[in-house]
Amino acid sequence: MEGLAIDVERLLPGVPGAADLNAERSVGGTYLALEIKREAIARYGISVAEVQEVIEVAISGMTVSNTIEGRRRFSMVSDTSASCAGGTALAVIVATGMATEISQIASLIETA
Repeated sequence: MEGLAIDVERLLPGVPGAADLNAERSVGGTYLALEIKREAIARYGISVAEVQEVIEVAISGMTVSNTIEGRRRFSMVSDTSASCAGGTALAVIVATGMATEISQIASLIETA
Protein backbone atom coordinates (compact mmCIF):
# COMPACT_ATOMS: atom_id res chain seq x y z
CA MET A 1 0.00 0.00 0.00
CA GLU A 2 2.82 2.38 0.85
CA GLY A 3 4.46 1.69 -2.52
CA LEU A 4 1.25 2.59 -4.34
CA ALA A 5 0.98 5.84 -2.37
CA ILE A 6 4.54 6.76 -3.32
CA ASP A 7 3.81 6.02 -7.00
CA VAL A 8 0.75 8.29 -6.86
CA GLU A 9 2.84 10.97 -5.14
CA ARG A 10 5.30 10.88 -8.07
CA LEU A 11 2.54 11.10 -10.70
CA LEU A 12 0.30 13.81 -9.25
CA PRO A 13 2.61 16.87 -9.36
CA GLY A 14 1.95 17.05 -13.13
CA VAL A 15 -1.81 17.33 -12.58
CA PRO A 16 -3.08 20.95 -12.73
CA GLY A 17 -4.23 22.10 -9.29
CA ALA A 18 -2.36 19.40 -7.34
CA ALA A 19 -0.12 20.88 -4.67
CA ASP A 20 1.66 19.89 -1.46
CA LEU A 21 1.52 16.15 -2.09
CA ASN A 22 3.12 13.81 0.39
CA ALA A 23 2.63 10.08 0.73
CA GLU A 24 2.58 9.05 4.37
CA ARG A 25 5.49 6.74 5.06
CA SER A 26 5.07 4.12 7.74
CA VAL A 27 7.86 4.08 10.27
CA GLY A 28 7.61 0.38 10.97
CA GLY A 29 6.81 -1.20 14.27
CA THR A 30 4.44 -3.80 15.54
CA TYR A 31 0.71 -3.65 16.03
CA LEU A 32 -1.73 -5.73 18.03
CA ALA A 33 -4.75 -7.06 16.23
CA LEU A 34 -7.65 -8.04 18.47
CA GLU A 35 -9.77 -10.92 17.23
CA ILE A 36 -12.87 -11.19 19.41
CA LYS A 37 -14.52 -14.59 19.70
CA ARG A 38 -18.12 -13.46 19.23
CA GLU A 39 -19.72 -16.80 20.11
CA ALA A 40 -17.77 -16.89 23.37
CA ILE A 41 -18.66 -13.35 24.41
CA ALA A 42 -22.32 -14.08 23.64
CA ARG A 43 -22.18 -17.05 26.05
CA TYR A 44 -20.74 -14.80 28.76
CA GLY A 45 -23.19 -11.97 28.06
CA ILE A 46 -20.59 -9.30 27.32
CA SER A 47 -20.30 -6.96 24.35
CA VAL A 48 -17.54 -6.30 21.85
CA ALA A 49 -17.15 -2.79 23.34
CA GLU A 50 -16.55 -4.24 26.82
CA VAL A 51 -13.85 -6.57 25.52
CA GLN A 52 -12.19 -3.69 23.66
CA GLU A 53 -12.25 -1.55 26.80
CA VAL A 54 -10.59 -4.27 28.89
CA ILE A 55 -7.81 -4.62 26.32
CA GLU A 56 -7.37 -0.84 26.03
CA VAL A 57 -7.06 -0.41 29.80
CA ALA A 58 -4.65 -3.35 30.06
CA ILE A 59 -2.38 -1.95 27.35
CA SER A 60 -2.51 1.80 27.89
CA GLY A 61 -3.87 2.28 31.40
CA MET A 62 -6.80 4.39 32.50
CA THR A 63 -7.23 7.75 34.16
CA VAL A 64 -8.62 6.92 37.60
CA SER A 65 -8.49 10.36 39.19
CA ASN A 66 -7.22 13.91 38.81
CA THR A 67 -5.31 15.98 41.32
CA ILE A 68 -4.95 19.74 41.49
CA GLU A 69 -1.85 21.41 42.90
CA GLY A 70 -2.24 25.16 42.73
CA ARG A 71 -3.00 25.95 39.11
CA ARG A 72 -1.64 22.67 37.81
CA ARG A 73 -3.74 19.57 37.16
CA PHE A 74 -2.42 16.04 36.94
CA SER A 75 -4.12 12.85 35.83
CA MET A 76 -3.55 9.76 37.92
CA VAL A 77 -3.31 6.81 35.53
CA SER A 78 -3.45 3.12 36.42
CA ASP A 79 -0.71 1.20 34.67
CA THR A 80 -1.32 -2.51 34.26
CA SER A 81 0.98 -3.03 31.29
CA ALA A 82 3.81 -4.61 33.31
CA SER A 83 1.50 -7.05 35.08
CA CYS A 84 -0.32 -7.93 31.84
CA ALA A 85 2.70 -8.67 29.67
CA GLY A 86 1.64 -11.24 27.12
CA GLY A 87 -2.01 -10.43 27.69
CA THR A 88 -3.33 -13.99 27.87
CA ALA A 89 -3.53 -14.21 31.69
CA LEU A 90 -5.66 -11.08 31.97
CA ALA A 91 -8.87 -11.86 33.86
CA VAL A 92 -12.21 -10.41 32.74
CA ILE A 93 -15.24 -10.26 35.02
CA VAL A 94 -18.25 -11.29 32.95
CA ALA A 95 -21.97 -10.51 33.39
CA THR A 96 -22.56 -13.45 35.76
CA GLY A 97 -19.83 -12.20 38.09
CA MET A 98 -17.47 -15.02 37.13
CA ALA A 99 -13.95 -14.38 35.92
CA THR A 100 -12.53 -15.74 32.69
CA GLU A 101 -9.19 -15.26 30.99
CA ILE A 102 -9.10 -12.90 28.05
CA SER A 103 -7.75 -15.74 25.91
CA GLN A 104 -11.16 -17.43 26.23
CA ILE A 105 -12.95 -14.51 24.56
CA ALA A 106 -10.33 -12.88 22.32
CA SER A 107 -7.02 -13.47 20.58
CA LEU A 108 -4.26 -10.88 20.48
CA ILE A 109 -2.20 -11.17 17.32
CA GLU A 110 1.05 -9.23 16.93
CA THR A 111 1.57 -7.98 13.40
CA ALA A 112 4.38 -6.13 11.69
